[in-house]
Amino acid sequence: MKTLIMGAGAVGGYFGAKLAKAGDTVYLVARGAHLDAIQRFGLRVTGTIGDYVAHLPADSDPAAFGITPDLILMGVKSMDTPGAIRQLTPVMGPSTQILAIQNGIGNYPLMAEAFGAHRVIRGYCRVGSEIVEPGHIHQSAFGEIVFGEEDGSMSERIKAIDELLTRAEIVSKPTASIVEEVWKKFAWNVMFNMTTGLTGVTIDRLFAHPESEAILRKLFGEVAQAASFHGVTLTDANYNAIINPMRPMIGYKTSTMQDRLKGKTLEHDIFLGYLSAEGRRHGFPTPVADLLYGLFKTLDP
Repeated sequence: MKTLIMGAGAVGGYFGAKLAKAGDTVYLVARGAHLDAIQRFGLRVTGTIGDYVAHLPADSDPAAFGITPDLILMGVKSMDTPGAIRQLTPVMGPSTQILAIQNGIGNYPLMAEAFGAHRVIRGYCRVGSEIVEPGHIHQSAFGEIVFGEEDGSMSERIKAIDELLTRAEIVSKPTASIVEEVWKKFAWNVMFNMTTGLTGVTIDRLFAHPESEAILRKLFGEVAQAASFHGVTLTDANYNAIINPMRPMIGYKTSTMQDRLKGKTLEHDIFLGYLSAEGRRHGFPTPVADLLYGLFKTLDP
């Protein structure tokens, strides 16, 4: 299987290296200094994988490889999805599948509209990784991909991806409730990525004071209201399942916090902006999301 990693950053690059180490044919799409380092020295990944260097074809344009991929792992930031769709259009084959592992709710519909739902699989990932220097990704926690069909079926394409990921020792979690699972991940991102990205603190600091932890609870409530209009019920049990695993994660840096520290473009529009817009659309209040979103906008260029 030829796998194209569309966005071989901290997340896509980690999973691409795992696939390559298992012997799969992998192509990396990256950009900037990170791409330059990969082309010159290979992609180095450290952490639970050990200290592994993958020497793989890498370019900023997926058409440069001259291949039709069997699988595309979509790992670009959400604001880059429209551009990625344009880049991928020339390389899509009749049986090419896209596994979306991005943050946010809106990426899957965009890709399904562009390529057809039969060629796009909704999913998300959990991995603690960062680019510590160009060409070098360090992974410190997790490393799983959750995905599934909209109707909950265990289709042939789901089985094939499950087999591929499992062979590469990536924790593969096909699910019959992917829409609900994506909303849970959205809640996690709103609660943790947004608060740590705005404050610049690691996750454990959010639990250091009852006042800051209360903000997490209120954000979850606002996400739960939005989810209800999409047929998804988020409960107190879901809240506890999101919160409790994070309490012992001392020093954990979310991706938005990493981006803030590195001066990168931030994804607040797809989280807080989306949540605020859902509140206006359906007529329910989102005061905490509105407040945080307004503060985030002061960081825009």
